[in-house]
Amino acid sequence: GDTGTAGSSGTPGLNGATGPQGDTGATGPAGPTGTKGDTGIAGATGPAGPPGGGSGGTLLVAGVNRMGRYQTRYTVPTVLESTATSIVSVPMPAGTARRIYAKSESRITATVTVLRNGIATSVKCDFASSTSCSNVVDSAVFVEGDTISFKVTSRTEIRWVTFSLGYA
Repeated sequence: GDTGTAGSSGTPGLNGATGPQGDTGATGPAGPTGTKGDTGIAGATGPAGPPGGGSGGTLLVAGVNRMGRYQTRYTVPTVLESTATSIVSVPMPAGTARRIYAKSESRITATVTVLRNGIATSVKCDFASSTSCSNVVDSAVFVEGDTISFKVTSRTEIRWVTFSLGYA
């Protein structure tokens, strides 16, 4: 005989389990460049540099670099990157050493001392977890032929320290 009319739809079945994660699609093109942001506020003015040696004298400049904690380095005037671990010195004409100024790129704890004939003088400055130090009070008299050198003793790591000393 003839096929009968279709019956009514049955109730839907339960959802099946989630399938596996598909592959990641290709990265899309970069978006357009954003607009330039506002200019930030100006930073603080840096500290003033040390004053000159003064009174017609000479300004002796020296420095040390790459020091570990609890190390000592020595240098002489005009040597800015000394890594010497024993005393180096140069002879000086008669004069007076005074007004030492020192600067570091970061906060350090260290002492810079002026040596006369390899012996510490009162001309020194102490970094106390700071980036600079100075001593404008003490002085040391040198006679013709005395030698001068600088001793830097660190208690923290130091990348570099430079210093200047008035000599007249």
